[in-house]
Amino acid sequence: MQTLRVTTDSIEIGERHRSLNEDACARLMASMKEIGLKQPISIRVVDLMVIDGQEVEGVPVLVAGRHRLEAARRLGWASIDCFEVEDDPMSAELWEIAENLHRCDLTREQRDEHIRRYGELLAKRDAEIPVVQNEPVEIGYARPPVRPKGIALRIAEETGLSKSTVQRALGGEQSRARRPQRAAGKQLESLKRAWREAGPEARRMFLDSIQRKEAA
Repeated sequence: MQTLRVTTDSIEIGERHRSLNEDACARLMASMKEIGLKQPISIRVVDLMVIDGQEVEGVPVLVAGRHRLEAARRLGWASIDCFEVEDDPMSAELWEIAENLHRCDLTREQRDEHIRRYGELLAKRDAEIPVVQNEPVEIGYARPPVRPKGIALRIAEETGLSKSTVQRALGGEQSRARRPQRAAGKQLESLKRAWREAGPEARRMFLDSIQRKEAA
């Protein structure tokens, strides 16, 4: 990854970056006017893009830093420092999520959603990597098995978040997915308890009603 100096007007902004928070822009303008830009924005350079019906080569496309870019434009800056990331949509989205995760205005739910999306992208990227067979080793020598890192640890290392924060976000999604199963389990236990407490006549009536419904 390298740092480039790019003209502010040449940077294309995708649909995901259209919205702006005016308060955030105002704060950044004041800070950048006083101390400059401390954290470069992120772009990817697209080899060929159609803009206004014409093909343009080497187009810088914004990945992360929408408010910093807008603040620079409003301040009249002709150019801005940029980190160039790989020209790959998946890598660009991973980079964007990693940077957005450290925004102070994110709610807990938004941060958890970003973490889960990051995990989905990692899993998708892993699935696209071809499997390489292990190299043969000499007789009498065996390499110790290398345990692959868990998804939570990888997300934590790549985004700078704590592992516990990542695990909580991922666990929350799994917990929501298990809620219907837990509800069904509680209902099953209630039915078992009612069956044990019911007398022979009530059990017979219950079985008869089930049979009639199945036959209907």
